[in-house]
Amino acid sequence: MFWAGTRFEEDIVVPYLLESATTDDTYVQNSMWIDTTIETEEDSVQVRGVTDPVIVDAEGEPLLVTEIKTTSSLEYLSGPKPHHKAQLHAYLYALNEKHDHSIQDGLLLYGARDTLDIKAYHVPFDETFWNEGVVAWMRSQTAYRENGELPPAKPVFDWECSTCPFQGRCGEGDAPYQDVGYTGLLPGLAEYRKQQLTEYFDAYPSAKLTPTLARKYPSLIDEQGVYEWRCTACASTYAWDELEEKDDPSELPLCAGCAENGELTTLTVPTPENQLTDYR
Repeated sequence: MFWAGTRFEEDIVVPYLLESATTDDTYVQNSMWIDTTIETEEDSVQVRGVTDPVIVDAEGEPLLVTEIKTTSSLEYLSGPKPHHKAQLHAYLYALNEKHDHSIQDGLLLYGARDTLDIKAYHVPFDETFWNEGVVAWMRSQTAYRENGELPPAKPVFDWECSTCPFQGRCGEGDAPYQDVGYTGLLPGLAEYRKQQLTEYFDAYPSAKLTPTLARKYPSLIDEQGVYEWRCTACASTYAWDELEEKDDPSELPLCAGCAENGELTTLTVPTPENQLTDYR
């Protein structure tokens, strides 16, 4: 899907903009970096990211900002989706703050992946939508992060759960966890992408792989290390690869020492909240 979106932008949208939205004095720039801080009476939030193509003047000053989205069908699309409109507003606000001239207009382009048809919507900057909708949402998300709390496990849109970075931590997913903080790797969970792990280890260099992830991404073992299995009953420890791999990654192994004494004790690795302080 990412490949389709990238090719759609480069092969369809940019030529479309060049033909229909530029003049002899303007051209299409592939993207612009944005980085701005929004100050409110109570606190501040940062907006940072990269735009989609921007129509600029001869000096490279932005005139019209675009946001490009691919979708399976345009049949039932009647206007900009609120979350896409919010993203475009963030671009408009940041660029307007950075440049001397007013930047108040955006273009939201939807493309059908199968037919390559396009629907375009003019999105003027809406101060009320921005302050009461987007900024209020960003402030609440910032507060959750600063307090080490997860956002409420009630999505605005049903599809959000499938792409949520906290999936598996809130208790609403299939993983056996609930209300786990936003740092730390979930033991027994194999669904992390390698890019996610790379970014996580960049942010927390002292963190290690869980045994489950070590088996999935062996190329990361030498650099990051792996947490040991530990028995909370007898304090025995086992190297991550000392125990037989389970067919179900979420099924944690049993302590052999306790089993010899007639006790069935599940081994564990550090809990997510302790991974950055324990087992160094």
